[in-house]
Amino acid sequence: MFVIDHWPFALLSLATVVISVALARCAWRRRTVAGATEFAWLMLAVAWISVASIADTLLSTRALTLKLLANQLYVVGGAAAALLLFLFAVRYTHRDHWLTRNRVILLWSLVALDAILILTNPWHHRYWPAIYVDPVDPTAPLVFTYSLLYRVLVLYTYGLAVLAAILIFYHGLRAPTIYRPQNAILIMALAAPVLTNLVYYLGAGPWRNFDFTPLSYSISGLLMAWAIFRHQFLDLAPLAHDALFAHLGDGVIAANTHRQIVAANPMAQRLLAEDEAGLIGQTLAKLPAPYSAAFITALDSTDVTEVCVRDKSIAVTHSTLTTPHGQQVGHILLLHDVTAYRVLQNNLVQLNSELEQRVAARTSELEQTVAHLRSEIEERQRIENALRHMQESLADHVTGLSSHLSVLYEVILLGGRALDIDSVRRLTLETVENALHTDAGFLLNYLPAGQRFEVAVQRGLADAQTTRLVQEARDWLLSDPVPRTILGLPDADDVPDAIRVPGMQACIITTIFHMGAPVGALGVYWREQPALSVEQIALFRALGDQLAVLAENVRLRQAHDQALVQEERQRIARDLHDSVTQSLYALSLGADTAADRIRRGQTDHLGALMTQISTAAHQALREIRLLLYELRLATPEAMPLAEALQVRLDAVERRAGIDARLEIMEGVLLPETSTRHLYWIVIEALNNALKHAAATQVTVRLAAVDAMFVLTVTDDGIGIASPATTYGFGLRNMAERAAQIGGELTVRTPPGGGAEICVCWPTRNEAPDIATTHRTLHTSP
Repeated sequence: MFVIDHWPFALLSLATVVISVALARCAWRRRTVAGATEFAWLMLAVAWISVASIADTLLSTRALTLKLLANQLYVVGGAAAALLLFLFAVRYTHRDHWLTRNRVILLWSLVALDAILILTNPWHHRYWPAIYVDPVDPTAPLVFTYSLLYRVLVLYTYGLAVLAAILIFYHGLRAPTIYRPQNAILIMALAAPVLTNLVYYLGAGPWRNFDFTPLSYSISGLLMAWAIFRHQFLDLAPLAHDALFAHLGDGVIAANTHRQIVAANPMAQRLLAEDEAGLIGQTLAKLPAPYSAAFITALDSTDVTEVCVRDKSIAVTHSTLTTPHGQQVGHILLLHDVTAYRVLQNNLVQLNSELEQRVAARTSELEQTVAHLRSEIEERQRIENALRHMQESLADHVTGLSSHLSVLYEVILLGGRALDIDSVRRLTLETVENALHTDAGFLLNYLPAGQRFEVAVQRGLADAQTTRLVQEARDWLLSDPVPRTILGLPDADDVPDAIRVPGMQACIITTIFHMGAPVGALGVYWREQPALSVEQIALFRALGDQLAVLAENVRLRQAHDQALVQEERQRIARDLHDSVTQSLYALSLGADTAADRIRRGQTDHLGALMTQISTAAHQALREIRLLLYELRLATPEAMPLAEALQVRLDAVERRAGIDARLEIMEGVLLPETSTRHLYWIVIEALNNALKHAAATQVTVRLAAVDAMFVLTVTDDGIGIASPATTYGFGLRNMAERAAQIGGELTVRTPPGGGAEICVCWPTRNEAPDIATTHRTLHTSP
């Protein structure tokens, strides 16, 4: 069935298939370039032919049907390849306008007709009338007889190939010199398969049974690919030139040396309102006005000529065409539509004129605005000066008020000082005179019992003048509680003569009332007329009112002090009655009993009785010394806490025969707010030990342990059976004082007997200001 001896030729055809497919793939990737698509399909048709040739070569006549089909497919592929070659040549030479839709359909219809006739030949025998098969040699090729229709279609196929070669040859003659070798290669590539096919059909070659047309097609494809892809599909420059000339936005006219138009692009045709047929061959001078004069002027001048036609303005530019040897061969006239530019220029001139008018108007407005702003600035400066002056005046006023307030504050502070009424009055008058810068003044005290005034303090006045003042001006002073400001005192009306002071020109006098009752009068004098303000007069009145308050405070403090003295006397009397008196009474009873026993001669138990008498005497002595200490009390307000406690232990416990110790840890810093409460807690604990515990040893300790202050008072007395009933009110006082410093009071009986009073309070959030040092005070009788 197969002819093995023909495998070398089959391998060549297979190589042709591979090369053709590779070329088709490469061209298809560049199908956006004109002619690439047709070249790709041409290579695929060559591959088709090569496959059919391989089948025809390897099949023997024993597989006649398949061998005949291979020959039919080969002829169909050849017809398609010829048409694709022609289409490529048309695309390559930029004659796409030839390939109208109807023409392309007609060309492919002939190929389709050829294919139909070939494939249906067994039924009608109009393409191949007879086919001969060698009955002896199965490897012999088929012999076909050709009809007239076959010869016509073959001529059509060869005619397409020849037309393609002619187009490329003619295009090569017009192409630049650099492209002529490529055109020659293309012509050779097109001629190779045609000549190879003719040799095969004429039987003129050495291998009559083998058709090398497919192989020649693959060689042609390689040559065409090299020529095409060497310079981007041969010649893009003419295509670019044509496209640029046709689609240029400006009109272009080409004229020869005789000034005859030889070319005009579409834009020039539109501008001149003439088609290409009416312009080609016409001289520039015969063009309609005003183009003829404008073109002649442009040819004779190097300047740009402008022509106005209807509503358009066209600028004409001239350029000379020369050969590479410098010989003039023609002219190029470039027509550029400058209508929009002229419109913009005119608009710009108009806008410039309007802008100048607006600038002038705006300049006038700005000048008016500047003048207005200048006047506003001057007015603002005037206002700022006035405000600055007002600010300075207010500052002076505030300063004056501040000084007045400080004066009033100084007088108010007198109430917090332990002064007698005479000192308060004297200091108040001095403060008033210093604040108002007066030359003389007086302060009178009103005596309700006698309904008269008396001089409390005066400065700068004669005694006779003050005497007249208290004797003759009483009614005038009590008639009006409002301060009286008298300027021009010597000539003032409705002023008693007692008020007038020789050499004084002005005065302010006010009567001081407290709860509606007069308590005194205050007055000051000036030798020269003062410039008194409302604030100064108000300050004078406020000082007078404050003086009444100060006087009342002094009276209340004196009454309070007297009440305290009386209360202390009563307390001492109670203590004498409750303690010393009882001890002395017990002592007298014991002495009487002892005396009676001595008289009777009963001396058996006299020693025990004398011991009781001695104990009562010592107890009475302790209580008397405690009362004496309290009368000359040393408090922490007068001395540091450690010294105050030492004074207490030395003055009372040591003299009472008690072994007393004071132990304070070194570096302990006590807050000032705590020292007073701690002192009285210790004093209360010592009093309890002295009065009720019959102790012989007392220890006071103060230490800081783990952010806590610890105060303990320990004795070796009889102990505490029930703290609430034994000490009563004293323990409650100590507990309240401990709570006020944020601490807690505990009372317990140590294992060895006695009593221990302990106070613990935190050290945090305190402001330490009192430092103590470690000391141990040991007092013994």
